[in-house]
Amino acid sequence: MDIFEDIDDILFNIDLEELVEAVYPNREYNVRHRPDHMNMWDDNEFFKRFRLSKQTVAKLLTRNKRTIITRNQPISPLGQLLLTLRFCATGSFYITMGDFGGIHKSTAGRIISRAINAIAELRPQYIYMPRTD
Repeated sequence: MDIFEDIDDILFNIDLEELVEAVYPNREYNVRHRPDHMNMWDDNEFFKRFRLSKQTVAKLLTRNKRTIITRNQPISPLGQLLLTLRFCATGSFYITMGDFGGIHKSTAGRIISRAINAIAELRPQYIYMPRTD
């Protein structure tokens, strides 16, 4: 029984805040820099990286902005769209796209999946099957 009394004495001597800090230490946040690709590159360099012109990306963004954006998303709809276009242009891995966008690979995967589905919804407006009249 002496062991339990010693534990009780120790617990009474420790502040509650210290105990909480010992059990749940504060996590250091890693804030990553997210580059502004739309303003960083001139038109030719932008096209080389994303395979679309800036005007086309702006038009695509206006058509998909409501579909791409989600609640509590710290990445702008433009950033999400550019990340997806870069993924489609290069065929890279999610971890590479995460490094490109300054995000974790799982976040990159969710963004790419959601944005590709939003772009695919525009298919009927731009892709037509041939018809013989």
